[in-house]
Amino acid sequence: MTLGERIQYFRKRAGLSQEGLAERLGVSRQAVSKWETDEALPDAERIISLAVVLGVTTDALLLGREEPQSPAGETVSQPAPYPEWLEHLPRGLARLFREKGYIAGYLLAAYGLGPLLLGRLAHYGFSQMLPDGITQQLMGGLPAGFSLPLTFANIISLVGLLMIIGGLALALVWKRRVQK
Repeated sequence: MTLGERIQYFRKRAGLSQEGLAERLGVSRQAVSKWETDEALPDAERIISLAVVLGVTTDALLLGREEPQSPAGETVSQPAPYPEWLEHLPRGLARLFREKGYIAGYLLAAYGLGPLLLGRLAHYGFSQMLPDGITQQLMGGLPAGFSLPLTFANIISLVGLLMIIGGLALALVWKRRVQK
């Protein structure tokens, strides 16, 4: 018996249609059909979910080994099934991102404040350490040893500023997309 035949057998035994199984796994009905006809194979993560949804072990699903029958009076402990909300988590996250994705833009802009303020603070601190009038030396510029920390502080500030601008632009674009 092939993997596809076992998937079909266990699906029917669980009383599920291809569409019902596909919905519980978060895939299309065509994907389930391809698995059952051995045109495609489910990935490893789907195999585990498939076994849980069908109520069998992965050994039974992959190797065709039926689950051991317990002797009279003994009970075999089954692993707890996944909570129902966990099956809908990927779709829920995708829907949340589609509907409220602009919040990610606001968060990016807020995170950009850190590097911007840190860069400005570092620039101020380094410039206070330099003696007065040093900027007029060496043909109007700073010696290389003194300019490196200031340049680095400016780069940090620029990264923060770009994060703020990018985050606000992302939020604006995403909010317009949601409103359409």
